[in-house]
Amino acid sequence: MFMLYAYADTIYYAETSQGLESGALVGMVTGEEVFAWWKPLLFVIDIVVVVLLIVWLASTFRSKKKQRR
Repeated sequence: MFMLYAYADTIYYAETSQGLESGALVGMVTGEEVFAWWKPLLFVIDIVVVVLLIVWLASTFRSKKKQRR
């Protein structure tokens, strides 16, 4: 979840910053936008990590509950 927040914050900063204009960058290539494959990959990794943490926590609490009996 922190990775998604960091990503969203970076996109917001990039869109609202008052830095260099895109034409002022040296060697910048203008043309067709390339699909950013890493964005959906980052989202999937975040979801998998959260699901694994939930499963781990659930199994930890179940095993502690069984040990008490």
